[in-house]
Amino acid sequence: MPPIPSYLIVSIVFFAVISGVTLLLRISLYHYLIVLTNKVQRLIKSGVRGEQPKIVQTLEDRFEQASKQLEQVNTGALIDQIYSQEKIKGLNFTCEQIDYLCRIMPNLLLAFGLMGTFFGITMNLEALSQTINQTNANDVSNLVTELKKPLEGMSIAFRVSASQILLTRESS
Repeated sequence: MPPIPSYLIVSIVFFAVISGVTLLLRISLYHYLIVLTNKVQRLIKSGVRGEQPKIVQTLEDRFEQASKQLEQVNTGALIDQIYSQEKIKGLNFTCEQIDYLCRIMPNLLLAFGLMGTFFGITMNLEALSQTINQTNANDVSNLVTELKKPLEGMSIAFRVSASQILLTRESS
């Protein structure tokens, strides 16, 4: 088996790092929303107006402003607007930005994987063409031996692509 090209190793590491960062962002968002949910539930259950989460205070302020100007206030729209502007402490991203990134990343990685597969298949077809052109037509056993290497590479590419598609379907 030929050695793995350095650009392939770099791209694999790059996509693995991006996947890891996306996973950490998703976990951070999840924990942040759980903490907010617990604080709001405690506030609702206790009824004490002590220290409120910032998002609740912002929601109350916006609701008060909107109710002065409008007869009916769409609270769902207010909550969506505040959620889209809410930033997680320590990160410079809003909740909506993290959510959007985590939704598109699997499809983006799948697209890059398929693109890489087709690039690899194209390179293998080129190698097959060169092998056929360079091999003597009378030496069939040598031709078969030389053709096995690129065909094995193509079979690996097809297996990886099929597993990528199956994994993406299962995760969505």
